[in-house]
Amino acid sequence: MPQLKDKRRFSRTKSRLLLRYHVAGTPEYNYATVEDVSEGGLGFVNKKFIAPETQLSLQITLGLRILTPTAKAVWSSPLPHSYRYKVGLEFIGINPSDKQLLSDFIDMQTGNTQ
Repeated sequence: MPQLKDKRRFSRTKSRLLLRYHVAGTPEYNYATVEDVSEGGLGFVNKKFIAPETQLSLQITLGLRILTPTAKAVWSSPLPHSYRYKVGLEFIGINPSDKQLLSDFIDMQTGNTQ
């Protein structure tokens, strides 16, 4: 069986961060738990399908800080034997200080400290 090539530009680390998100054009805010995160995006499980290319405003709780990137859904896949979806997001806007905090968090989680 051939090996599938990982297309990610950034390596991900497992996490359990609180996520609050808002889908552009809708009135409600939703909550989820981030399952994995990288400098380029994150993955989480959601009760609702989010179509690829959908733009979202995020609030990610990282310690005492709230990171506020914007993202777009890259993929959404139903979980087997469940009414939930695994969703992959790509950051499309993140301020430099939030990006540095996220990078430091990932380095700490993966042991890549300098």
